[in-house]
Amino acid sequence: MLKRREYEIECYEMHKKITRELFGDTEEYVMTKLFDTKSTPYVYCRNIFPYMTKYKHNVFFINPLYDTFYDEKRVKAIIGNHHKMWINEASTKSVFTIRHYQVYA
Repeated sequence: MLKRREYEIECYEMHKKITRELFGDTEEYVMTKLFDTKSTPYVYCRNIFPYMTKYKHNVFFINPLYDTFYDEKRVKAIIGNHHKMWINEASTKSVFTIRHYQVYA
């Protein structure tokens, strides 16, 4: 089981609560805050609520409009050198409709 530090868990829970209040759901927040425009195909960024790891924990979000153009091979080519890359199981996801990879870089 992937774990976060206690402080990050508290911040993450507060962030999700505020996100629901302001945007209605997490997907709307991601689309509004991460993608500069609707034509931005992907965003590769630092996870602001990282799992405990010795690696940098990043996230690669794919704009749903461009989802069919990004298979795992293409994503790996874009992110370059990394330790591990995966998609969370449904039970641990907070964003369901926007495909995104967890990346340990």
